[in-house]
Amino acid sequence: MTIIESLYHYLDACPLLQDGMLYVDYLGPDPVSYVIDVEPATAIVKRYANGDTVRQYLFTLGTRDYYSQDVMERIDSSGFFEEFSDWLDAQNIHGNLPQLSEGKEVQSIGALSTGYLYDEETNTARYQIQCGLTYYQKRSI
Repeated sequence: MTIIESLYHYLDACPLLQDGMLYVDYLGPDPVSYVIDVEPATAIVKRYANGDTVRQYLFTLGTRDYYSQDVMERIDSSGFFEEFSDWLDAQNIHGNLPQLSEGKEVQSIGALSTGYLYDEETNTARYQIQCGLTYYQKRSI
């Protein structure tokens, strides 16, 4: 299973995303929808003498939500990402991590930024949070 496929299934099971569709590299025009966008990054964080590596996989979780002058609506949209970050932390504590293919083992998953407004239109806006997955990969022969 690829890392993006594993992330998709993992995040699709997040109870906070129940009210919308989850996509990869595509964010629908209608609220509420979510997207996983892969971010460019140096993959190898550490290389061991035997060829094993510690790697990172950076991604953004974005959402299309309603947008208006109503401050409570905007607080709800921003508050989602605080809850999402807390959910990721809890999953780490309980060892509930994405399952990767053989030879790869997730060490942690978490938010790397706070959630923020990325782009707004008349009635909708994109909010997002940057996240990262760190995993150990055995040397392939």
